[in-house]
Order: sequence, then structure tokens, then C-alpha cells
Amino acid sequence: MYEFEIHDMTCGHCASTVEKAIKTADPDAFASIDLGTRTAKVETRSDPAAIKTAIENGRLSVQFQTGLISERSASISKFPRRAFKPSARNLIRLR
Repeated sequence: MYEFEIHDMTCGHCASTVEKAIKTADPDAFASIDLGTRTAKVETRSDPAAIKTAIENGRLSVQFQTGLISERSASISKFPRRAFKPSARNLIRLR
């Protein structure tokens, strides 16, 4: 799983753009986009650079936040507290 920090993601339209970009780069990707923390956690077999490029092509600036997170450390309790405050209005799940 990879985490991307997207500073320019400020609204639902931006989150939708990120969602479409991720699905364009890897149709089989699973992503959790959190508008509140402006992050996207992406589970993909593709190169994370391809995901980053796809998001940047949507005119949003992206920082590759954490690199590969091992499956053992990918549990919710292992993420920083600020990164996991989902609510119905600011969390979009892709499948």
C-alpha cells in the first residue's frame, strides 16, 4: 500500500479527479481517499510513480508520502492518528 499526500485536493471534485486518475493508471487498484487529511492510500500492483504521474496529469500536486507499507503494518492502528479520521462526507472508497 502506498500513501500520497495531495495538497491541492480541497473539494469533492478534486477527490473525484484523484479517483479517476488512480483508476486510469490501474483499473484494479483499491484506494481510500481522505479529503480531510488530503491523502490517498492506494493498494496497487502498478509502479507508484505511474499513480503519481496520473494524479499530476489531473493538475494536482502530489507528494509520495510513505512508500510501501508492509501488510503487517498496514492495519488502522499503525497509521498516524491524523491520517485516519474518516467521515461519511470526506471519505471515498474505490473498488
